[in-house]
Amino acid sequence: MRLLLDEVRGQRRSETINKYSSLFYTHIPHDFGMKNISGFQLDNEKKIKDKLEMLQSIQDIQYFTKIINEIPSTEMSVVDTNYAKLGVEIVPLEKGAPMYNKIIEYVSNTQAEKHSKHFKVEVIDIFEIKSTS
Repeated sequence: MRLLLDEVRGQRRSETINKYSSLFYTHIPHDFGMKNISGFQLDNEKKIKDKLEMLQSIQDIQYFTKIINEIPSTEMSVVDTNYAKLGVEIVPLEKGAPMYNKIIEYVSNTQAEKHSKHFKVEVIDIFEIKSTS
């Protein structure tokens, strides 16, 4: 990607940009459908930065998947186990706590009147996500 970015910034040969774009798509396959590949050439900085962000997201997904799969599970539920592996815990919010009351208020104030004729939204429990790390 750095070589491609250097080519784009230097306004160099289009065949070099085509070569690096093709190399990128060879390693990171995309579904272009029936569209012409020339429209997907990585020929400007924005396109390259977008692909770099995509690669960072893929790397983040791989990292967190590895964390989740490395730590052995306990007798907790799968959801609780995965949250624990990510360094967070789910804690029930006490009824009557200021945040609890604020959420209840939001829920009651945001239900449209036409919907309340057919059903009523009822909050049963509210949970807070806390970082353990």
